[in-house]
Amino acid sequence: MVKMIKTKLLFLLALFCSLSAYSQTVPDEIVDLFDEVSSVADPEEDVNYLNHVISVRINKSIIQRDYAKYVVRIICDDSYLEPSYWQDIDFKIIEVRNRDNNSGYRINIDKTVCAAPIKHDWSDNELEERIFKYGLKKF
Repeated sequence: MVKMIKTKLLFLLALFCSLSAYSQTVPDEIVDLFDEVSSVADPEEDVNYLNHVISVRINKSIIQRDYAKYVVRIICDDSYLEPSYWQDIDFKIIEVRNRDNNSGYRINIDKTVCAAPIKHDWSDNELEERIFKYGLKKF
């Protein structure tokens, strides 16, 4: 009897830990950024944050590099311009993934690097050279 109760408690504890580790809640203000982005079908479901990775799932069969850059710029611009929304989101990687097969693009970038183009008023060419040229990788 005691062994059965311990087993059930361990199971419930493991279940709780696995569910809580699945993903953090993304603030509504961040989710709302993607309400007007037509390829993000359900922002509440498709914008996730876990283990310093912010991930946006796109409803397109093939994600173009320029589209991935567009999504990264949305995140970077907002994380700089609205820091209060992002205070609990300490991302180090941004992923733009296909909703069906999880392929897409990934870039190792944090809020400080995201802020550089805005702080220094970089042109699109500077942005491409300094951030996207080597940083944005297909997976």
